[in-house]
Amino acid sequence: MYNIKYLQNNPMKNLSLKILLIFSLTLLIGLQACSEEEVAEERQDPIVVEGIEAVVSEQSRFVTYSGTLEPWKQMNVGSSNPGRIDRIFVQEGDHVQVGDPLIQMEDNQLRQARINYETTKREYERLVPLHEQGAVTRQQLEMAQTEYENAEINLGVLEDNTQLRSKVDGIVTEKWFEEGELYSASPSEAGSPGIIQVMQLNPLKLMVNVNESMLRFINEGQPVSLTVDALPDMEFDSEINRVFPTINPQNRSFRVEVLVDNTEGNLRPGMFSRASLETQKIEGLFVPREALIRGTSANTQDVIFLIDDENQAVRQVVSVGVFLDQMVLIESGLESNQFVVIKGKQRLESGMKVERETYRE
Repeated sequence: MYNIKYLQNNPMKNLSLKILLIFSLTLLIGLQACSEEEVAEERQDPIVVEGIEAVVSEQSRFVTYSGTLEPWKQMNVGSSNPGRIDRIFVQEGDHVQVGDPLIQMEDNQLRQARINYETTKREYERLVPLHEQGAVTRQQLEMAQTEYENAEINLGVLEDNTQLRSKVDGIVTEKWFEEGELYSASPSEAGSPGIIQVMQLNPLKLMVNVNESMLRFINEGQPVSLTVDALPDMEFDSEINRVFPTINPQNRSFRVEVLVDNTEGNLRPGMFSRASLETQKIEGLFVPREALIRGTSANTQDVIFLIDDENQAVRQVVSVGVFLDQMVLIESGLESNQFVVIKGKQRLESGMKVERETYRE
């Protein structure tokens, strides 16, 4: 026991004792806190990560081209001869088939042509036996035959240009004249002579320009997946119908015609569309892009995290190849059946204990 009177008479000793007691108490509290932290760390649950086992797979490389849908066929229907329009049998939006009557022109010229045809025909038929009898010369017979044949040709032309019929299965999309108007056979709003316009809408076509470097990957009959912005949740089966044989020297590309099935009638000419086609298949160790931590500069490396047999995180430098959609080819640094972390990698460091789960997209 300390002598109280002694301590009271020795203030310096008293101060030293107080400091010693405070230091001891602080040290004791610190050691207890560290011990509690260590226990907490030991009891802390391992980090949960999601991933997949790497396996060799085959992935497809796709290229996408954009353009505007066009009708398979487009015809401006009109007579090649000027004349008055007698009747128009269709309106915009009407569906027509091959051979359906569309327009009836005034038939004055046609009636005259029929009379002329019948006249020249009878005259030629009258001269044939007379020539055989020697009553008319060969020259006279040939002149009559020529007049008859010309009249027949003229009649056919006027018949084709008096009652105009559809040459395609399609839909009437434009009408520039009304019944009773005088048609001059001059260019229409569409740029060529016409009274109405008919488009064949099934199939449609898409014309795209493809770089010459892709020539070896593009073939007629090759399937194409087509989408349009107007119907974002739908895909339309298509195929390459024609590969044009020449390369444009200005842009080093060639034209490709894509045939687009429109049986359901959901598509319209003028729609902006994207055509995606498979160009090649690549085999290797592919992982989702999400698993890759990209190097941020030329001095940093691409990294993935693996989980070893003891459920510890391993930081692994890798070399990457091609990126195909949401997958990336790992060319080195990864082996088959290794567990690759996809979700949760941001919290990992090498050596950390983890709990692995199968990746769920």
